[in-house]
Amino acid sequence: MVRSLLIAQGISWPHSRHGAAQRTELVRRALATRGPVDTVCVPVPAGWPIDADRVALAAQRIIAWFGESDEPPAGGWMRVAGAAPGPLGRLAAVFGRQDAYYAEHPAAARAVRELIAQQCYDVVVVRYLRTARLAGLDRPVGVPRLLDFDDVDWLRHASAAEAAPWTGWRGRLSERLVRRRLERLCRKAAGTFDHVWVTSPRDQAAVMPLAVTILPNIPFDVARPEMAAPEAAAPSDTILFVGLLSYPPNARGLAEFLTAVWPTVQAACPAARLRVVGGGASEADRERWSRAPGVELAGYVEDLAPEYAAAAFTIAPVYYGGGTKIKVVESLAYGRTIVVTPHALLGYEERLRHGQELWVGQTDAEFAEGCVRLLREPGERAVMAERGRAVVEAQFSPAAFERAVLEPLDRMTGGSRDARGAGNRPELCGAATTG
Repeated sequence: MVRSLLIAQGISWPHSRHGAAQRTELVRRALATRGPVDTVCVPVPAGWPIDADRVALAAQRIIAWFGESDEPPAGGWMRVAGAAPGPLGRLAAVFGRQDAYYAEHPAAARAVRELIAQQCYDVVVVRYLRTARLAGLDRPVGVPRLLDFDDVDWLRHASAAEAAPWTGWRGRLSERLVRRRLERLCRKAAGTFDHVWVTSPRDQAAVMPLAVTILPNIPFDVARPEMAAPEAAAPSDTILFVGLLSYPPNARGLAEFLTAVWPTVQAACPAARLRVVGGGASEADRERWSRAPGVELAGYVEDLAPEYAAAAFTIAPVYYGGGTKIKVVESLAYGRTIVVTPHALLGYEERLRHGQELWVGQTDAEFAEGCVRLLREPGERAVMAERGRAVVEAQFSPAAFERAVLEPLDRMTGGSRDARGAGNRPELCGAATTG
């Protein structure tokens, strides 16, 4: 038996909230096949309904949670920012905010170290590098530490800067300095872990030569029968967008689609409808998007199965961000092909092909072309959907995900608590228990 401590950003319950919570839950379930798993959450986003259901929290063994630190350290760079004029002061302020964002959360770090000392955990698993820094886990704690480097930080920064370039030569120079500094900080922290997971071959190449393997993003409920709903069951003119709209890449992508792509689609296919599913949109965005003809804003929905079943296909107009886009493989798992931007396809390029399993719109015009073609050719989209679903079933299954989690875990722990020995040495552990 292996006893695990999982440190996560946010919580894995309720799973339906968004992809990050679902991935956390999938990691927790894989760890639980080897033994009990306790979870500590840091930082819990503001407004998260932690107090809504204590019974559910207890069932998930969520034993502690921490919000953002009330007093993020100012640091030397913020003092420079206050004293230096012009571009130097602005660059120093960016460095200072960067340091504060990754600074250790004193209460969380103290609590995590006390738990490790008291509870005799065999392994610590951390979701996200920032969470590792907040919890003080970029330093040894006496047991193996594994990092789920979901959304490699400097690649996410580079993607955002590419989508919204820093202006002028000073801006471009500052962006390069910020990116290089961020990469040094993250590489140093990630390099202290015994093993690192990333979501794609691209991310794996970026973080080498760390001890790194790929832990792919997979659809959460891939085993549900309704995820294989046949295309013939839904002759439809509805295009579906699914995404958390408080997440800037999703909101910006949808806005770009409505401005640059949707008018072309509607002109070619007047019966077309766009259904937008996902919570978190600002009031201003909701008001602006609802004015677009043929657009229905559904907000958050509890069950996505009926949404996919009623759709002809889905779209992922995402232009920046980190990691891989879970909605791509989720749509295919539900039996619906998808039109994507090149960025949304990152990490899937070798397994999902343009014109075979999905459509890749390199430009706004090509994105519109894909939407029009799939609306007009239900037979073609059905064939693409079936091919895509077959790829997901073969390569993005819960079993493959579990294997990717357990291989390094078993190697480091011997697959059992007894194999490590230290877990049974009372002189190394306190007497306290949890859950």
